[in-house]
Amino acid sequence: NQNVQFFDYWSGIQIGTNNTDANGVATYRYFVNNLMTTGPNLLYAKLGIEENHSYFILNEEPIINILSGPTPREINRTGASNTFFNIEGELLDRTTGRQIRNSDVTLKLLKGGMDYSPYLIPFSPIRTDFNGYFNVWFEVASNTPTGNYTLRLDFNGTIDRTGHPDYPAFFTLPYINTSSSFTNELKVSTPTVLTFNFWIDGYPSDNYNQPTIYRNGYVNLSVYLESGGIPIGDGESIDFYDVTQDILIDSVKTINGYTSLLYFTNSSTVAGPHRISARWGSNFNFSYFIYNTPITINLESGPTPNIIARNGLPNRNFNLHGYVNDSTNGSPIKYARIFVYMYDLAFTDFTGYLSLENGFLRLDESGEFDLTYSVISSTPEKNYTLRILFDGWFMYSWPFIQNNEHDFFLGGFSNFSSWDMGLLELQVYDPENLDILLSVEGNPTLPFFDDGNPPEKYNFGEVIHVQVQLVHAQPFDFRTVYIYDDYTNILLDSHTFPSSSTGFVQFNLSTNDLHAGLLRFRVNYHIFSSFNTTYVVINETISVSINVDKNVVQRNFHQFNVDGVLQQNGTNLDGLTIGLILLDESFVDVSGYLNINGPQLRTIFGGNYLYDNSGIFLSCPQGNYYVLIYFTGSINDFGISLTNYMQTALNWLPINITAGTNINGNYDTKIVKDQFYDGDDLYVYGFLTWDNGTAMTSMEVNVTIRDSIGNVLATATGVTNISGFFNITLLVGSWPDNTEVWVTFYPEDSFSAPDYYYVEFFEIEMYREP
Repeated sequence: NQNVQFFDYWSGIQIGTNNTDANGVATYRYFVNNLMTTGPNLLYAKLGIEENHSYFILNEEPIINILSGPTPREINRTGASNTFFNIEGELLDRTTGRQIRNSDVTLKLLKGGMDYSPYLIPFSPIRTDFNGYFNVWFEVASNTPTGNYTLRLDFNGTIDRTGHPDYPAFFTLPYINTSSSFTNELKVSTPTVLTFNFWIDGYPSDNYNQPTIYRNGYVNLSVYLESGGIPIGDGESIDFYDVTQDILIDSVKTINGYTSLLYFTNSSTVAGPHRISARWGSNFNFSYFIYNTPITINLESGPTPNIIARNGLPNRNFNLHGYVNDSTNGSPIKYARIFVYMYDLAFTDFTGYLSLENGFLRLDESGEFDLTYSVISSTPEKNYTLRILFDGWFMYSWPFIQNNEHDFFLGGFSNFSSWDMGLLELQVYDPENLDILLSVEGNPTLPFFDDGNPPEKYNFGEVIHVQVQLVHAQPFDFRTVYIYDDYTNILLDSHTFPSSSTGFVQFNLSTNDLHAGLLRFRVNYHIFSSFNTTYVVINETISVSINVDKNVVQRNFHQFNVDGVLQQNGTNLDGLTIGLILLDESFVDVSGYLNINGPQLRTIFGGNYLYDNSGIFLSCPQGNYYVLIYFTGSINDFGISLTNYMQTALNWLPINITAGTNINGNYDTKIVKDQFYDGDDLYVYGFLTWDNGTAMTSMEVNVTIRDSIGNVLATATGVTNISGFFNITLLVGSWPDNTEVWVTFYPEDSFSAPDYYYVEFFEIEMYREP
């Protein structure tokens, strides 16, 4: 005989009450009303302060209310401009108009009875917000067939209540479904494409590392231009520039879209990469050739002064000044990247103790360097030799270069390797007269750890013993020594010395409180600025995340980015070397097809990595591949270089590499040559080729005749021969003078699944034979 109250959770309204019977059961008959919404509805029962809940499903067809879209009604395929369209709407209860929140609605792209939705980007359901509303932008893939499409929104009963604060749940209710089609169609088109091919000695413009020539050699610069599949007219001027030397090489005229010239070098030509531009009006293309002649680095002054303090404020900095020049003509080398090393008299590497305070190791177009350095407070007191090196690194990228960026790493060229020594030795002294001596497991820290002299290695569950011995003229009594994780700057432990201390302490650090990978311990004492560091490695598994911004990459066309994080237990890691690899579908390493912007192996700091603006060489066969990031197990940082010292780790994502296609040709009529005459024969002919210029044999080609607003007047198909040639005949009807002739290659017409996924669609408007 206990009173139970029944409530509707959404409105908070009490819907009824009843007393329990002898079995403790209270029932209430509830009639569904306008408080309810299509899909899951939450009710709860309350007895005193106790309550329980349950959902019930209102099986009623909802309505998708389209508010706007597609906006705009015509877009270009991805890769051109104006590629995005917007849709806006809401999912509602059909009876009450109440919003159905957090539900999945799917956009469908339909044409001619076929579903082209996989071409949508993003290809994923739309999640309505708390008010049942959605406002989403889409684009379509670069290989989407052109034409008019019907857009339809489908709701198939997926409702997410996992975010409910008290009663989370997820519902898949396929029996509750509805669809709504847009009134306006979406037109997908492709703009008239200008083909601007540029070669240097036959190497395509995206092969920036070739060709290589020597002093007084020459290169052949050649161009081919076509617009809408038709070569540009004869007599068009193409201007060739050597951008690196800021000179106009020459202007030459086109013949049937082609032109070329020979560029001769001489004693005034500057060593290194040469950025060459070919221009036609406002259109241009770039590439590079390598001029392999000697380069010299010259340290004109420094170190100045040559006696500096390792801590405190005065006498901290020294300067290095000089130039990188062509050895023959003395011209500055643009965008060189130099390196500064510091060695003691035993030639032990102490470069990690240098700190660049002002200036840049990446030089601008002047080739001049003006560097201000200090040394960190843990630098041992002694004399050092400075070595300044140029080793074939040319950084033709932002901020100096805005288009066709590329960094050159040409250390294998002997002409591009030069070094110079400091005019005086650098003497480092300590005004605080404080030495912080570190050992790990009783082994003193080294100025440089390598495979022959590695740091201590641990696993989780072990204890690291770090010994600290201070040497100082002042007493240590009641002063504190601190030990930090230097990468994260987290204080790990501290110790305050008692009276009459000798300045010795051992820190016992549990690896369970630390992260895997490379750790650099930093020890500070009292208020002094001097410190010392040492390394250890915790050899446990780390995680490698990977993201690729495109899952379809057209070879020799698209650029893509690969990024991610190296972590262990939420901590970003430092000093670990990773690599980017391309695998085919049999997991064979085919990284030779990767056109990577920068080194393939990179050392990561701060955990985050980015391989940006990479591409796929034209020689790569189309198909399914995997982009793989792997931690090599190697470690590199200042004062340490280890090979395969840790457990490796990897992660990968699939990508589709597609091959581009191209159609060139014209049309002609048999009788009347300047218009379309009813009953005349129309000949549409040309070549279908791969993006590398080879013929596409036995491929189906479609011809579509349209009026000026896109209505189809006639269609025909043909098949290419062994040379990729097609010649398709149609009977001319009563066509207007502004009739358009379009030729289309649909990969799915000539390849079976999944092969056609890896071939790009191509469509072009043909023009009458001149």
